Amino acid sequence: MNINWRIIIPIVLLLIYAFELANKLMKMNMEKAIMVMVSLLLYISACCANVFAGGDRNPGWAYLLGGWIEIFLVKLSSKLFYMAWLANITYGFSINMYLSGKNTSLLHVLIIVSILLAMLPLFFNNPTFVDPERGIESTLGVFHLSTGYYLWIGSFLTLLLGEIALFVLKIK
Repeated sequence: MNINWRIIIPIVLLLIYAFELANKLMKMNMEKAIMVMVSLLLYISACCANVFAGGDRNPGWAYLLGGWIEIFLVKLSSKLFYMAWLANITYGFSINMYLSGKNTSLLHVLIIVSILLAMLPLFFNNPTFVDPERGIESTLGVFHLSTGYYLWIGSFLTLLLGEIALFVLKIK
């Protein structure tokens, strides 16, 4: 039997992180835990859905795993389009800060930066990318964003709007 360690190791690491996350969620108050869980469920749903509509498009997890490389490969004119991938990093930091209960002002900044970075693809018409098979730049052509993209932004907005709602409820 041939064991594919490239698949098993990330799955084990994700399971360890999931158990740690569940432990932290149990220690939080119910409203915050529900908000984080809804946000993470939207994010996971975005990873399972297609990011672009039509054609032979990949699910969100493929762009999550490989989208960072385009930041380094494409010309300056398309770099901003692929900078949207950095929203995943700021989202990860904001979830981690939220679970640890540290520095809420920086948390709000990180969530807003995630949303702004994630909205970058809305301002592009015909970005280029490096074709991994041929090694040359090609254009994405006219693209239409699909369910996965909107679920992805929805996960960020859920965290921000939930934090605002909790802040308003705490004031009353």
